[in-house]
Amino acid sequence: MPPKRSIIPATSPPTRSSDVDSDSTLIVQPQKKRGKRDFELSDVISKFAFLEITVKKMRCTIEELQLLVETQQCEMDAHKGLSKW
Repeated sequence: MPPKRSIIPATSPPTRSSDVDSDSTLIVQPQKKRGKRDFELSDVISKFAFLEITVKKMRCTIEELQLLVETQQCEMDAHKGLSKW
């Protein structure tokens, strides 16, 4: 449910003289526009499934990068060991 607009009567005492225009009767606070709110259940399920797949792909990418780092570390350690001889 979108938030209701705040309406401030111009007759209320302003905190500063510039807060209220003397010719105005109402000051309407701007309302933030928000996206579509009437999702169908199928929309929610498909978005959740997409997020689930995205998280799985990210985990696989992280695991691949960890293996790559371990492999490179082993290669560096092997080169250090050979250079000592």
